[in-house]
Amino acid sequence: MPKTSLNREVILSRIKKLVSERLNELKVDFYGWPLILCASIIALDQITKVMTIQATPYSPRLIREIIPGFFNLVHYRNLGAAWGMGSSHTNILAIISFVAFFAILFEFPKLCEKRKINFLAISMMLGGIMGNGIDRAFRPEGVVDMVEVFIPFVYKEGWYRFPAFNIADSAICVSVFIYIIASLKAPKAPAKVDEATD
Repeated sequence: MPKTSLNREVILSRIKKLVSERLNELKVDFYGWPLILCASIIALDQITKVMTIQATPYSPRLIREIIPGFFNLVHYRNLGAAWGMGSSHTNILAIISFVAFFAILFEFPKLCEKRKINFLAISMMLGGIMGNGIDRAFRPEGVVDMVEVFIPFVYKEGWYRFPAFNIADSAICVSVFIYIIASLKAPKAPAKVDEATD
């Protein structure tokens, strides 16, 4: 058998083994409450977006004040990512969303490290990524944003109007915050001490 063919078979065999092992780990780690949490975030995100579309016409000028000067309900569309970046590449962003979802899902067991706080963070992140990914793939007008808040003391002139966001955005931001804090507080592995040799 040619050497090139043999190397290819070895590589494919290793890939199949890695995928099989990771899928088995995923069945144990993701099935259960992490899957329920992820699915719940996707469902809640899409339900609130449908409610926004049905209840509020798409208009940057139509604002429903809930807490005057602090919290509004709106109906904006975002063709890009955070702060509207990449608005001319919606299809690419949709592909990136789905690739990121499945890449993180594939690495789920490794990222979580059997820690419940990490299970929580990564499940929320997956739900948020898929929630906005669905919009980018199936809503040509863009991702539906409906929450608008104002942050005090950012500028001397007054409060800062934070870009409108949705449930998926919130899930992603909260999950990143939780994961960073959990990583900082994670117990450090004991340093390896080289044994003295005669």
